[in-house]
Amino acid sequence: MCVAACLLAGCHMNGRQSDGKEADGMDKNGELTESFDPKADSLAVCGWVKGVYKDVFDAYLRHINDIEIPSASVFDKKYFSEDYLQLDSLISAIDSKETGMVGFRDADHWIQGQDWCEDLACKIENVRNDPTAATVYLTITNCNGQQPVCLELKKEGKEQWSITDMLTKSDSDEWVSEREQMQKYIDEMGEKAGE
Repeated sequence: MCVAACLLAGCHMNGRQSDGKEADGMDKNGELTESFDPKADSLAVCGWVKGVYKDVFDAYLRHINDIEIPSASVFDKKYFSEDYLQLDSLISAIDSKETGMVGFRDADHWIQGQDWCEDLACKIENVRNDPTAATVYLTITNCNGQQPVCLELKKEGKEQWSITDMLTKSDSDEWVSEREQMQKYIDEMGEKAGE
């Protein structure tokens, strides 16, 4: 399904990093070298994302009628980048000290909600990638609702990807960065603690 979704989506492949610097797999003129095959890399990214969501959703669906709730943090540690996890650790420390508050997360970002249903699914819509990073647009289906999600990935080894940010659409149809919201929360709660 992932391969078909990627091919049907007309994946756009960009050979430059977003900061304009040359990436591994590019020569000094910004031309792709033989070591970077955009189509193959795009398919590899699709396969990785498909595997991630299969792992996550299988765990949730095993507990569809249970009181036991899968821990999103287990999957965060497995699939998110180290720098993302450092922000998450700061948030956990802040939230553990606050009483009477919901805290930063009032919903699970993996399933895009608080509850999950048997229709839990992920469809990859598009992939943009270069040799060291990828942006994956997907749709999460849960409890008859659909939520667009954008994953920002970075390559941390020859075949190893990690998620550096997860973006969702706001009510005004703008992409909202979870990473930016995390930093904002840390800054605001730090100011509150300093008062």
